[in-house]
Amino acid sequence: MVTPPINSPRAASSRGEQLAIAGTAIILFVLVVRCTVSVDQLPGWSGNPLEVESPITGITPAFDLLFDLLAVAASCLALAGAALRAWTARWWHVGCLLAGASMVAYHCFQPRHATLDQILLGCRWLAAMTAAFAIWHAARIPRVRRMVIAVSLSLLVTLALRGGYQVWVEHPQLLHTFNMDKSRILAAQGWSEGSAMALSYERRISQAEATGWFGLSNVFATLMAAGAIGLTGLALGAWNTLQTRRWVFATLASAALLCLGGVYLTHSKGGAAAVAAGALLLGVFEVARRRRSLRRVLPFVCLGLVASALAAIVVRGFIGERIGELSLLFRWFYLVGASRIITEHPFVGVGPAGFKDAYMIFKPAISPEDVSSPHSLFIDWTAALGVAGVLWSVLVVRQLWNAAQSCHSAPTDTNPDSNNDDAIIPFRDEARSMFLIFVAATAASALFEHRIATIDITLLRLAALAGSTAVAAAVSASLRTPSSSITPQWWGRWAIVAAAVAALTHAQIELTGVTAGASMWLLLLLAAAAAGAFTGPAPERTPSRLAHMSWAAVALILLIPAVLLPSVVTWERALRSAAHAVEDVPLFAERLAAINNRRPLYQDSRATLAVDLGTALRTTVPENNESLQAAINRLRVTASAAAAAQLNEAITHGPPSFDIARAVSHLKLQLATERASVADWDAARRLSKEAYAAIQANRGPESASMFAWLGTSSRASGDLFSDAFDLDMAANWFESATSYAPYEPQYRVEIARLRHRAGQRQLAQAAAREALRLSDNLYLDPLRQLSAAEQAEMRQIANPSPASPTPTTP
Repeated sequence: MVTPPINSPRAASSRGEQLAIAGTAIILFVLVVRCTVSVDQLPGWSGNPLEVESPITGITPAFDLLFDLLAVAASCLALAGAALRAWTARWWHVGCLLAGASMVAYHCFQPRHATLDQILLGCRWLAAMTAAFAIWHAARIPRVRRMVIAVSLSLLVTLALRGGYQVWVEHPQLLHTFNMDKSRILAAQGWSEGSAMALSYERRISQAEATGWFGLSNVFATLMAAGAIGLTGLALGAWNTLQTRRWVFATLASAALLCLGGVYLTHSKGGAAAVAAGALLLGVFEVARRRRSLRRVLPFVCLGLVASALAAIVVRGFIGERIGELSLLFRWFYLVGASRIITEHPFVGVGPAGFKDAYMIFKPAISPEDVSSPHSLFIDWTAALGVAGVLWSVLVVRQLWNAAQSCHSAPTDTNPDSNNDDAIIPFRDEARSMFLIFVAATAASALFEHRIATIDITLLRLAALAGSTAVAAAVSASLRTPSSSITPQWWGRWAIVAAAVAALTHAQIELTGVTAGASMWLLLLLAAAAAGAFTGPAPERTPSRLAHMSWAAVALILLIPAVLLPSVVTWERALRSAAHAVEDVPLFAERLAAINNRRPLYQDSRATLAVDLGTALRTTVPENNESLQAAINRLRVTASAAAAAQLNEAITHGPPSFDIARAVSHLKLQLATERASVADWDAARRLSKEAYAAIQANRGPESASMFAWLGTSSRASGDLFSDAFDLDMAANWFESATSYAPYEPQYRVEIARLRHRAGQRQLAQAAAREALRLSDNLYLDPLRQLSAAEQAEMRQIANPSPASPTPTTP
């Protein structure tokens, strides 16, 4: 064997393949971790840690951004490898990618709109798009393409097992725990029993649905449906070589059935439709194989299938309320609101996380939901990024076109995914590399969830590791093994394209395209399918300047998460310190409650509890129940003050986050109430003003939520100090909130109550009538309407009886 010169095109091609494989392995590691760990956007403060312990068990914002940085860096590495193999990206492909990235950067660095939500969601999109762009070009290397397809499909084994565990084990336990301690759990979320939010939460957790780590059953259904189609297609291809690949067929068929079971556990009609669409597409591919005249129509068939999802929503919108189906009707409302937003902000959009606030203004009056996405990948990008979002959509459509083209190019008598470079790579080495990816991702996932680790969860992850590795090996073997029959090769191509098209179709009516982890999975699978149109030996030529332009562009994109990461790390460090300051409070309260209910934990007693409380407070605590409760209250005050100081650091030095500003305000109001209870009025008034100032110091954009919390803070201060000025300011703040949520009745309820208390009869009557009118508009979801008691109260204010007294101003 003659060794090529170091600087020869063949040597550069070999180095390029090694770089591309290394970059792909890192991207796949990030993908698996993102899909098997939930996102914890407010570490330690997702609920009220003073009421219920809130352990950090997911990917926190700092790690979220770190994974984005890692994915973009790996994409740069993979593209550099493709460039060394002399594969050139089209200049307009790079231009579309950079246009979307520049608009994400604009929203992430704009002073008044660069909130934490904008940064995290924008960088997730950026990581998913750059990774898909890299795989689109690097997956022309057969081994890279097989790795992406094998890991993407085998990952679904882990998700399916998790979904079954959720439905049959976790959900009954969750429902039992909720029913046993409903008031405390709702209080931890800041909701009162019987409120619209509490009723909606109860309705949601009463449904036994598989959601994986995404928290959304439709997203889970999309991945399961695509996996069922892809694995079924590969199994049908393996059937034709059953004598030599019996284990491959059995493994793929079992995994396909597992994914079909996952679709069933979601109870998703859209997921079942996606399975049907994928199966139909496989049939169309078979017909096109037999009739050459139909092959060039396949790209239009795939595009039409994706467009049919949006067309179905439009048709459902024109039908209106003449039928009882509401799911697609609500999605029609989302499209109407999104079209108005796009018309209002056509060039720069509203930002990745700006849709919800904009939708509350532009939505149809009878829409009962305030959603954070229009539930359509292309529409979401357009509303969020304006023209740049359209360019990203064009890039995805181009990938879809390439994927469909790969289905009508005639395969040879040998596997189209094998060439001279690939033939020397042993199958065991390929299977071992995928096993290492799953091992590393499983270890990382277990570290994130170690606070809630149980024997069941540990065994589940080990079973998923074994199952995923076996399926990955089977998928790789089905795409790799040469055969004298061309039929398996056809099915191998069709299976991946049909799976990607089915997933992209369903992503037009739900949130897969914009959900952490799921969005990367969808775009990577589509990119791998699109790369199938370009498989073949690498050209024997020196890379051009244009070939290096793509990885240089991604290197420039890498600066976005790199610059943003330090401020997010500072923000998260402050949150973790604040959570640590209050973590003992709910534990002591739980211990006392268990002792009083004669169910002590680990032979606990009042004496032991008194000693532990005394240690925490550095004082002596008597063992009687009243003293123990007083000590816990004192600890709550001390811990709240320390936590508030740490959260203020997050507000000052981190990116704007309304949720944290509200948490600081809530803690200050609690401290003010405690000071007022002991007649320390000066301290109480100071703390009340600090609670009010915490919201204004947030630096984020104005929104209905911000003004509503300002109104809540002012009302609490007015009630605490019997201050008419604070109550009047509260009414004004709620009126400001109505400008950003013109169809929300609850704000009018608060205005009517405050104006009624102040003796402003006409203003109160107008607000009460408007609240009733807006509540009537929400008839499509009765839980969103005012409660019976609220409606009676508003009718009394709107049309008072002659005998009812006029309230006096406090």
